[in-house]
Formats: sequence, structure tokens, C-alpha cells
Amino acid sequence: MNVHDLVENGIRILYKSFDSVKDKPFDIEIGVFTPENSFIRLKKEDYKELVDKYKDFSVDGEE
Repeated sequence: MNVHDLVENGIRILYKSFDSVKDKPFDIEIGVFTPENSFIRLKKEDYKELVDKYKDFSVDGEE
């Protein structure tokens, strides 16, 4: 797995775990400090597409 795959899986898990009935809405901030990304914090533009892809996932895993 590369850093992008790990970030995508993390975002997917966060949104799949989110229950809109019980939980408050949240924003995601991601910091991945590896040589692959030169030890920099990711900008929201770098992972916005992934957030948009998974933000409507339900607890049941359905969109």
C-alpha cells in the first residue's frame, strides 16, 4: 500500500463509522509524515476528492 491508499482507507473507515443520528458532523485533517510526501502536512485539496467520495457512506456501508 502507498500513502494515498492508506489515507483513502482511513477516510473510508471514519465515514463508515459515523452515525448521523448519534454523532456530530466533523472535518478531517490529515498529517502523513513519510519520505513519500517529503514530511509535509496534506492540504485539504489533496484529499477533498476522497472525502467527497466517502462522506455519504452510512453505518450500514451503503451510500
